[in-house]
Amino acid sequence: MAKISFSFIGKPKTKDTGLRGTFGGRLYVDKKVFYKRKDIQDIINEIKNSESIKEQISQSKASAV
Repeated sequence: MAKISFSFIGKPKTKDTGLRGTFGGRLYVDKKVFYKRKDIQDIINEIKNSESIKEQISQSKASAV
């Protein structure tokens, strides 16, 4: 379900998610809009600070040597 915000005129306007489409039907992500989203920034920070992911990376580096 899309989050809706209201403009000054009162017409509902959907929140820009960064997803774009071409006339040919291909979809792509507008990175400037996508990575500025608060929920995406929170997810990226959770991944960066995750202990389990850090352990997996260190294990894969050790097995690659």
